[in-house]
Amino acid sequence: MKKKKIFRISALIMSLIFIAVLCVKNSGSPDICLTMENVSAYLLTHGWETDTEKITSQSITIPSEFNEIYQSYNEVQKQQGFDLKKHRGSSATLLTCPVTNYGTDENVVCELILKDTQLIGANLSLTGKNGFIKPLDTH
Repeated sequence: MKKKKIFRISALIMSLIFIAVLCVKNSGSPDICLTMENVSAYLLTHGWETDTEKITSQSITIPSEFNEIYQSYNEVQKQQGFDLKKHRGSSATLLTCPVTNYGTDENVVCELILKDTQLIGANLSLTGKNGFIKPLDTH
């Protein structure tokens, strides 16, 4: 049991170091470059585990005009230092990563929005009756 805990702590520390190397200060907002190879390490720095084989990717366009729903969504992003208003009308990639350690709910996902490889938005999400959209650091 202790070996497993030490391994997890070591993996978390290595992930933090790895992500710290990728982070560059940029006018007060996160500037994090992600690729499919380091998504799992990034999520681990926030305490979330994922099954990399089940990550999906799709092209999206950030709306030019934000309706009330998108305004609320952007407020979640702003809590984390992101602001999608800076990217209105831009094409982006949405990565949907299943979260495998969110209690008993198997349908929670992490959504990461990338413009090229730069992370411009992120959140935890659950659709359905008891659905939510939360910042990544929500535990």
